[in-house]
Amino acid sequence: MRQLAHPSFNLPKAVVLLFLTLCTLLTVPAQASGWQIDFPKLKEAVGSGEFRWFGISVYSAKLWSEQRTFDANTSFALELTYHRAISRERLVQTSLEEIKHLFGKNMPSEKLLRWEADMSHTFRNVNQNEKLIGVFIPQYGCRFYSQKEQL
Repeated sequence: MRQLAHPSFNLPKAVVLLFLTLCTLLTVPAQASGWQIDFPKLKEAVGSGEFRWFGISVYSAKLWSEQRTFDANTSFALELTYHRAISRERLVQTSLEEIKHLFGKNMPSEKLLRWEADMSHTFRNVNQNEKLIGVFIPQYGCRFYSQKEQL
């Protein structure tokens, strides 16, 4: 992943993948229609990056926090802007491949199957220039949003 905005912060591909994968395990209901309405304290863009595959831009990522210094123990949002259309099936399969690559034999197969089912249920097809946002809420889990609504 190539750094774009903040020279002191590099947003690695593994952070994006693990965030989205782990957050599929628990979703928290929302009352408002947008992530910035639900989480007005997440106003600091603390990092950004771009994921390229063989030189082709797949998505840009932006990490939002409550403060200028990132703290994984507080709420944060990861905003992905896709630069090409990708099917849900492709997102799920690519995520599973990366999880296997990152965790190797340390990932129990039953957990991997459960995560695959969760991702298949939560992920959706994305269109070019579409934004998807995952918001992590400590002690509760995650909420997922498109640029217009909660998913």
